[in-house]
Order: sequence, then C-alpha cells, then structure tokens
Amino acid sequence: MVFYQISLNKLLRFIGTIIISILIIYSFFNDINNFNNRISKIEVISLPGNQKKIDVGYGDDYWILTENNELYHKSMMLQKFVYKRSDVLDFAVGLDGTVAYIDINNEVYVRSMNADWWYKIADGSYAHQTISICDYKTIFTTNDNFDFIKGVYDYKIDDKLDMYNWEYVDYYYTYYQVSCAFWDHSIWIRGSEEYAYLYKDNYTHIPRTEVELKQVKALSEQYAIGVDYSNNLWELTMGTWTWIRNNVKSATINYNGNIFYIDNTNIIVCFKRPPDRKQTTIDVNSFNKEVNLPFPNNTGIMKIDVGQGEDFWILTENYKLYHWNAIKRKFIRKAKDYEPIYDFSVGSDGTVIISDYYHDINIRSYIDSWNIIYGHYDNRNISICDLNKIFTTNNYMLFVGGYYKDIYFWDELDRNDYYQISCAFHDKSLCIENFYRIIRSEVPFKQIKALSEQHAIGIDYDYILWEYINGTWTWIRNNVRTASINYNEYRKDHHTEQDKSCIGVVKRLPPDPNKLHSCYIHPFTEHIKAFIIILNIYDVNSFNKTQNFPFPDTTGIMKIDVGQGEDLWILTENYELYHWDGIERKFIRKAKDYGPIYDFSVGPDGLAVIVSRSPINNNVFIRSDIDSWEWIYGSDVRVPIISISNCDYNKIFTIEDRKLIVCNYDNAYSCDTLKYGIYNQISCAFNDKSLWFIGSGHYIYLYINKYIEIIRSEVPFKQIKALSEQHVIGIDYDSTLWEYINGTWTGISNNVKSASINYNDDIFYVDNDNIIYKISKN
Repeated sequence: MVFYQISLNKLLRFIGTIIISILIIYSFFNDINNFNNRISKIEVISLPGNQKKIDVGYGDDYWILTENNELYHKSMMLQKFVYKRSDVLDFAVGLDGTVAYIDINNEVYVRSMNADWWYKIADGSYAHQTISICDYKTIFTTNDNFDFIKGVYDYKIDDKLDMYNWEYVDYYYTYYQVSCAFWDHSIWIRGSEEYAYLYKDNYTHIPRTEVELKQVKALSEQYAIGVDYSNNLWELTMGTWTWIRNNVKSATINYNGNIFYIDNTNIIVCFKRPPDRKQTTIDVNSFNKEVNLPFPNNTGIMKIDVGQGEDFWILTENYKLYHWNAIKRKFIRKAKDYEPIYDFSVGSDGTVIISDYYHDINIRSYIDSWNIIYGHYDNRNISICDLNKIFTTNNYMLFVGGYYKDIYFWDELDRNDYYQISCAFHDKSLCIENFYRIIRSEVPFKQIKALSEQHAIGIDYDYILWEYINGTWTWIRNNVRTASINYNEYRKDHHTEQDKSCIGVVKRLPPDPNKLHSCYIHPFTEHIKAFIIILNIYDVNSFNKTQNFPFPDTTGIMKIDVGQGEDLWILTENYELYHWDGIERKFIRKAKDYGPIYDFSVGPDGLAVIVSRSPINNNVFIRSDIDSWEWIYGSDVRVPIISISNCDYNKIFTIEDRKLIVCNYDNAYSCDTLKYGIYNQISCAFNDKSLWFIGSGHYIYLYINKYIEIIRSEVPFKQIKALSEQHVIGIDYDSTLWEYINGTWTGISNNVKSASINYNDDIFYVDNDNIIYKISKN
C-alpha cells in the first residue's frame, strides 16, 4: 500500500508537469501567433526576375513591379499574382484603388472600366519618370529633369469632356519623387539632396529628414515611411522616426497603416507595427559625445520646444540652436550664420522660426536655409501656429503674420504688456478675442505653451511645471527650467537639477493615426495614470430622481447626440430637449420656450442646433448662450425640416421636401439648396467634414458632389452618425447598431433606439429600456 501511494504521488507530479509544459508551449506558440498577426511573409516564387517596387491602396490589394519591368497584381480571391502589363517604368496605386503606370516611352496609362482596360492619359511629351496617385482625380509625376508635374481629371457632361489636364507645378527646384498622402492629400517629396520634405508650395518645403532617402510613401502630414540608401526602413509617426528593419528593397503602406516591403531575398512581408507606449529619458551629452557638433557640457539649456512627436529643438544659454536628429540620435547645430539666436518656435507642422541677432524673424525653408520674413520691430518673443500664422511681440505690441505663398502680411493686433505668447496647436487660440483677454491664472508665470483654449502647460517663478485642462491647474513637477508640449500631448521638460543636460520626456498614449486631430486627455502627476473606460452604463432616470428638472420616467428617449467628451444631449419622445450637466450629474431641460423640438444636432465644438415647429412654420435655431437660441432660418409648416446636422458653427446641413440645404456662416448665416433628391437623414463628419446621408432605399451614401454619391451599405438604415469618410455608426431597421471603419461593418449591439459617436470615438447609445450606454475605445 505504501509503495502504491508513493507511485501515485509520482504519477500526479508527472501529470502536473506535463500539463504545465503544455500550457507553456501553448503560451509560447500563442505569442508567436499573435506576433504573426502583425507580420506575415509571402514568398514569391512564380514571378520571373526580382521585384523592385511594391505599392498598395486599401487592405491587401497590392501590386509589384519586377526588375524586368513587368507589372503584377495580387488577386486575393485567386490567391496568386496575375500578370498585367510589360514595359512598365513606374506605377502607383491610389486610395480608391485606381492604378496608373508609366511605360518605357514615358506615357501614362490608367486602368478604368475593366480589369484589363488601360487608357492613355498622357503622351511622352513631359518625359514622365516617377508617378504617385492620390485617387482618380489627381496624379503627380516627375520627369528626367526632376520637374514636378500634375495631372487633374476633368469631366464635363455638357462638353462631353473626359480627360486629364497636365501642367508643370514647379520646374525650378529638384524633385526626385513625389508621394501623395492618402489620409489628407498632403504632398511629400524627395527633394534637394534627396532629403524628405513636406511640400506646401513651390516656395516652402518643410524638411522632414536630415538623412537621404531613396523612397518615401506618405499617409498624412505626420505619418510616412521611407527607405534610406543603407536599405533601412523607417517610419515617421507624429514627428518621431522609428527604425523598422534593414535589408529592404522597396516598401509601401496602405490606408490602414499596414506596411508592405520587399526584402533582399524577394520575400514580401506585411508588417503591422504596434504603437510604442514607452517612457524615455534623453541624456543630451551621452547622445552627443561622438557627434561632429558636440553639445557643450558646460552650457545650459535656455529653452526647449517641440512640434510633433520627438521633433524637438533646444536653445542654449549662449544663444545657439540645436535640432534633435532622431535617426542619427544626436543634436545638430542649426542657423549658425544667424547667431546669436534670441528666440525660436516650432509649429505643429514642423515649421521653425527664429529671432536672430537683429531680432528679425527668419523661417526655415530647407535643411540649412533660412529666409527673413519680418524685420520691422525689435521682435522679442515669437510663437508659430503653423506655416500659415505667426505671432510676435516686442513686449508692448502684438503682431500677427498671415502666410500667402512666399510672402507674410503683418498686422498689429493690440498694444499692451505681452511678455510671452503661445499659439495653441489644436485650435490656434491665443487667449485673445476682439482685444478681450480671458484671465487663466492668478499666479505669475515665466513660460507657457498651449494646445487649445482648454489645455496648456506653464512654469511659474518657483520653477514648478503646471498643466491646465478644462479649467483646472494640476501640479506636474518641481525644478523645471523650460518645458514644451507637442501636438500629441507628449511633454518635454528640462530640469534644473545638477545634471543640467538631462531632458525628460513624458509620453502619453499616442492617438490613432487615422484620426490625426483627436485629442486624448489623461490625468497624471509625475507618472502617467492612463485609464481606459471599457463600458459605462448611465441610467437616465436614476441620475434625475433628485434633480430640479426630473426626467420623466414614463417618457422614452427618441434621439441622443454628443460632440466632445460627455457633452451629450437627448430628445425625448414628447419632443423635449435635455442637456447632461457633467458637474451636477443630471439632465437639464433646454429650449423650453421654443415649442416642440423635432430634431437637433451637436457639433464637435459643442455648438447645438435645433429644429422646432410652430403652428405656422418650422424653424432652425442655434444656441448662442446658456439659455438663448438664435434663429437661423425657417420654412412653411407644410414643408417639414426632417433632419439637421452641423459640422461646427461654420456649416449646418438640413433636409426639407427632398432638398439638401447647406447654411454657411460669414458674420451671418446664409442658406442655399445644395441638391434635390431623396434624403432621409444627413450627417456631417466631425474629422474631415465629409457628408453622409441615408438616401434612396434607406441605404447609406457618401456625398461627393452633385454627380457622385458613393454607396456605403446594402442594408437599409434608419440613423447614422459620421466621423470621417471611413468611419461612421448606424442603426438598421432591426435596431442593430453597426460601426463602419475603413470598409468593414462590425456589429456593436442589439435593441438600440438611437446612437451617437463623439469626436474622441466614444459611442453613446440608448437601448429600448432608455438606458444610455457609453463604449470607450481609449
């Protein structure tokens, strides 16, 4: 018996060891599978010759060009490469799937109408060499003289004109390659000395690298990839260059941010890079001990500033300017011929301005070129929003410079005491409106940097760094000499401790690159305390049982809408409007004196508009004060206004009697009929002001112009709310809530009466029990 008991214990240990081993092996392979979800290799063995270029539009719809100039398309249905054309010099794939190529005779062809039909859209007179396509409407090329050329599609029904008009954009500067960014149609170039630049116009090219690249592909002004001449693949995200891998021949990136590249063994790799969420500390001296222009150990830092990501600059106490090269990992001295530099500023788009030894303002035009743009006054403090707007002060007069091509026009805004100014990146606010200044602190500050009207950082005269968010000042840390905050809300501060050359970098969770203008706010002190709300449930009735204006238990919710954050509004089934007070934690009835409310809308700027009905007409009102509403326009009571949507205070859309109406603001609102047709509901997208609507058959459409409306669903919907051309939510007639992102519809919840999505991507919806749910993706 004893022997049997011992054997059983050993057997149990053996079985336990096997189970643990299986779990470890499973976890190991599960991690590998998760990794392979981000990286997938496709070995190409059926193509003659080596591959020299790859390009892609949406998803996995990619094309490759071999070194013997043959073009192939990867058919995802057939799961193989299909031969398309020969004698191809270069090609490009557009956002909408349009494919264009240049043949060996320098003629340009585009695929249209059929999978194997190609139409010549340009002859060889321009000597086209490289090509980039935004979509079917716009194509860019460069020629053998490195000129910049543009082709624009022109279609006129009456004249039966269907062609591309070609013209030189610039033939003075050097253009090795052009890349049209999918997300915002910004233009990147490989220009002078083969550095990468953001092209603004012929006179302004904003440097993006200080390393030569042989290929670049862009998604937006702040997101691109590039391959250098050492075959290293790099990714730029919000100002920060990140190394991806080496031994890369060619690379591209699709609309969704997935990177495709060809390595030196002709294997095609699809790479999905997870976001970097680390915190870093940068030791200036350690980076610069081996550089050509070492940062002096005995010189302190007087000012730091940053635009996007880690694209930051410093000014030393001996008035020298340095720029951080993220690829070479060192500081590079800049504007040596303009020293001493008394002040500088970095814009949200990477534009840099300096105040030189004459206190003139100079703007960076190329890698090492600066152009004077203002020199009439003793400019002491400068701040730049972006290329288009610059502020300067000589301590008692405030000036603003507006950009027009290569000339800035300057105006005096005010005469007062201005010790420092800061233009907010997100909304270009300056805390000044019509010469009225709103006080934000009752403590003296020596430095500030703003992101918006409601978000800024500042350093007081006790060297304490503070952060202001939505009316609240929060202590960040002590002993701070200078600080800055970038567009992505990363803070960089230079400490006054014994190591005077230590720059601290505090990073927050980076925003989704698909939503470049989103603002994610996370509270923290010295360390990041990011929080994620998975699902919040709000019982409307429970919130309002003790309020002054109780929400009726017997009345259902007909519609919900929201702009920013939790600034939500609801319309009841008895046509009463309520606004959620986040401080009092209750709903407050609004617009009581304006009759029954039949529809309303909330914009991304918090502006609310309503449609009310009187015995004789229908009226559109806009909220002008806490309890005041301003009349916009009206219609006869027999012509109901059935839907309203506002982009922001500048633009409002309505639908009445088969008419789509737009109201534009220019000191007053003027309303015009945009188009006649079948329109059941309208939604203006917050992020890009694109226009969605429920139209014929109650299907969803994307409105392009009077002649083009792109269908987005083949299921009838009763309500939609849009964020961009590629992001919308909707409720079908089975009361199912769906979300559309980049071509894919995903089910969210059943039994939904009404839903909305705010600027930050949080979804709010009301179920059949009148409970409001919030789903946060952040």
